[in-house]
Amino acid sequence: MPEALAKLIGQQPDLFLWLGDNIYADTTDMAVMRQKYDDKKNNSEYRKFLEAKIPVMATWAEMPAQRERLLRLVQKAVNEGKTKAVVFLSGDQHWGELLQKTIPASSTYGQAVNVYEVMASGFGQNWPYHN
Repeated sequence: MPEALAKLIGQQPDLFLWLGDNIYADTTDMAVMRQKYDDKKNNSEYRKFLEAKIPVMATWAEMPAQRERLLRLVQKAVNEGKTKAVVFLSGDQHWGELLQKTIPASSTYGQAVNVYEVMASGFGQNWPYHN
């Protein structure tokens, strides 16, 4: 992940959203979960990301109402001129793909807006033979 985070920092996005698993907390033990978050925050490469002062938000995966809300807020931000484009970067799948989604026009959120997703398998991993 160090290279990916360095590239992300270089782009200076307006906001970074963790969508889905930002740690793997396969536990109900809050002490274990807290330690996993602390380990992530103490990772030297992740600290550089945090020090870049890019606003960070997180949400849980597979929550339809939150997904709809997120897409509509993106649509509103684009239509109000607060941002020009939004690209979602995701991983943790067993394939890679590029997706385009059109958020339909809405009397509340404005004109239709296109958003894009780049899904990169193994986003935070390096192959052992890669230099």
